[in-house]
Amino acid sequence: MKPLDQVVRDRVAPVLKDAGFKRKGRAFWLASPSGDYAVVAVSAFKLAVHDAEFFVDFAVTPKAYLDFVNRNGDAQGAPGGLWTDRLQVPGKQTIAMRDHWSFDLDDDATGEQLTTLLRQVVPSLIRLLDRRNLLAYVREPSTRMQEIWIRPREAAVALLLADDGPSAELEQLVGGLAQDDRHAELVAFIRRRVVESSIG
Repeated sequence: MKPLDQVVRDRVAPVLKDAGFKRKGRAFWLASPSGDYAVVAVSAFKLAVHDAEFFVDFAVTPKAYLDFVNRNGDAQGAPGGLWTDRLQVPGKQTIAMRDHWSFDLDDDATGEQLTTLLRQVVPSLIRLLDRRNLLAYVREPSTRMQEIWIRPREAAVALLLADDGPSAELEQLVGGLAQDDRHAELVAFIRRRVVESSIG
């Protein structure tokens, strides 16, 4: 077994299994009743310094976002989620690689640190599966735009509101987005989505 797979088995999988996530390889996911899902993925990034070298990526993918990025039938074309982030390494000083985990299998202290940090972060990830919580987080001005795949922020908010049907706020947001041709496909998708949600 590769060192990274041992880390996933011993340090990552138990935390996510306890939280209800399903697993395939180095990826874990948890679905909500509405069809949104949260993902935790471990990906190798080797610098040939330690046994296991990797990133831990988080994503929350609302169904509306997944449907939008796959609107042309290309399921492989979707980024990981509407919201994404990486697990930071506590105390790491190198800003460019502060989310790069790198340690040997016998380094129990760092391995335990990874497990402990995951246990602390996963409940927050699960909370974002609630559409209201995700919407509030996306709206929050202090949320870094690097975490949101659809920009500007108003576009992400509009997409998240689309399944709730028509509203004055949504119409205002869509009207603003419609002024920029770069958002034409998103605007058209949201308008169709609103009609469908009203009918359904």
